[in-house]
Amino acid sequence: MLTTSEFADAVRTGMGRAVLAVDGPVSKEFEDIILAACLEDQRHDRQCESNRSEYLMKMVESTNLGERLLQSLFSSLKEDLSERDMNHRLWMIGKFAERSNREALDFLQALALEMSLQAVDVLASIGHIEWVVQHVLPSLSLEDKWRARTWLDHNPELTGESREPLVIAQNSFDVHCGVQSAEAKDQKLPTFEEAIESIQINNLLSPMPRQISSSLTDEQINEVAELWLKERDPRRGKSYKRLFENLPFPLPVRRIIELVQDGDPPVAFEQIVAQCEHPLVREFAYGLISRAEPDYRGYLCLRSSFADEDLPWMVERLDRFSSQSEDTRHRLGMDLKEIAKDMTPDESLPFLIWVYEHTPCSMCRGFAAEMMIEAGTLPKFYREEMKFDADSFARELAAKMS
Repeated sequence: MLTTSEFADAVRTGMGRAVLAVDGPVSKEFEDIILAACLEDQRHDRQCESNRSEYLMKMVESTNLGERLLQSLFSSLKEDLSERDMNHRLWMIGKFAERSNREALDFLQALALEMSLQAVDVLASIGHIEWVVQHVLPSLSLEDKWRARTWLDHNPELTGESREPLVIAQNSFDVHCGVQSAEAKDQKLPTFEEAIESIQINNLLSPMPRQISSSLTDEQINEVAELWLKERDPRRGKSYKRLFENLPFPLPVRRIIELVQDGDPPVAFEQIVAQCEHPLVREFAYGLISRAEPDYRGYLCLRSSFADEDLPWMVERLDRFSSQSEDTRHRLGMDLKEIAKDMTPDESLPFLIWVYEHTPCSMCRGFAAEMMIEAGTLPKFYREEMKFDADSFARELAAKMS
């Protein structure tokens, strides 16, 4: 039985144990948690994590909150909402329409006729693609016709005359993009000087790291390393650092460590230090994790430097991060998954369990579960609750194990 706090955390992160915890009427506190999650997009990474409408609808139906929720959704859309919360609520209304609620379907269709493309996307995904083709597709702008590909993906059963207009729309968008791509290909690669200038004016699409890195001289590589050490703007710093994802960092690791210890850390320094096997690195990483306010970046710094005897110490200190901010737990979780790749199944298990339990990101939880499945160490309870996880990837993993 979950406490109210545990239930709230499970719902916020999309864990299947929240669905398993409700079967019939629940306390007012649990009701409020469910309803709040249906009105607010609580995903940590809204660009990548799965839509949660079906996950939440399971809890709504189990607790007989449907009518109360639907009326709240209708009335709340009159409020001044962020785009993400508006989309989230439309997807929730879509779940009612998918279950043959006429009021919900009429509501979405009225919005779609006003060219609310979010409402159109919902309708296309819940079985009303032919209505979308008939009433919306003819008015769709060329720039928005990329949606036809998504609608086709949601409706693989479409054939013949029902499918043809979407294919035509998709092809017209592809042709439009193809012309733009051809124009881009005609552009010559920049010189080293031009690439550096592009980064310095915050052009995030600078081709320097990937397109011309293979032609750089040792002197130019050193120059980029020096620029990275001095750069404190996250965007420019990450652009410089990207060069060293495939090349060894050419400067002494001592220089990075000294900057961090002086309180002036280079951007994403832990990703460079993690690649360095040096006696200083282990001591440096220990220092980061042992601070009064522990620094999660110390774990990744240890990736190439930890010894077997370090593992109990590393596991023990994870508890100090369990109550830290969502961003810290997410970043630490991503680092722990990388570290676990270098470990035996038994060594990696406590790190992957920490990620599963404490990351705010349902995708990272699914990836941690996948690693445990491949290692043969996934706990039995996880196998059961993953069937109801908010993340579609986790549910697919559970289905393959059934």
